Amino acid sequence: MQKLQIIAKSMLILLLLFSLISMVISAICLSFGIGNVLFFARLHQIVGTCFMVLLIIHFIHRRRKALKQIAQLTDVCFKQKYPSYCNLDRLLMTFEHVTVKELAEKLCLPLTYLLTELHQGRVNITDPNKTFRENLKDNDERLFSAITIALKLRFNPNQ
Repeated sequence: MQKLQIIAKSMLILLLLFSLISMVISAICLSFGIGNVLFFARLHQIVGTCFMVLLIIHFIHRRRKALKQIAQLTDVCFKQKYPSYCNLDRLLMTFEHVTVKELAEKLCLPLTYLLTELHQGRVNITDPNKTFRENLKDNDERLFSAITIALKLRFNPNQ
């Protein structure tokens, strides 16, 4: 089922792109009087209709993403105290200003043990006194990995 969804999404985007290009070509031909005007006028109408239908299907399919974008825009415009970011973004924002040393202390983990486990998880910490964001730059994947490893060490040390 997952493969079918991926293929359907890809086909939808390719059809959107093809119809957009066809619409532009037919519009150029109509504007400059190139070729049979009736043919390009009819082609423009058909391709334009197909484009609109495909665009509606695309928006229906991506409505969650659109709703998320609208909510985030509203948060930015009205300066909400607690923005409605997704939970993963909130988690990352919570930990990005914490130093590795502080996290080890709060989770009651030895710093060397945490650093060793982070290194084994391919999370390279250059300075434990710097925040996670300073250590990991803009790599949210590594930040999430570091948080997961630290929490796993604290709550599931045997795994």
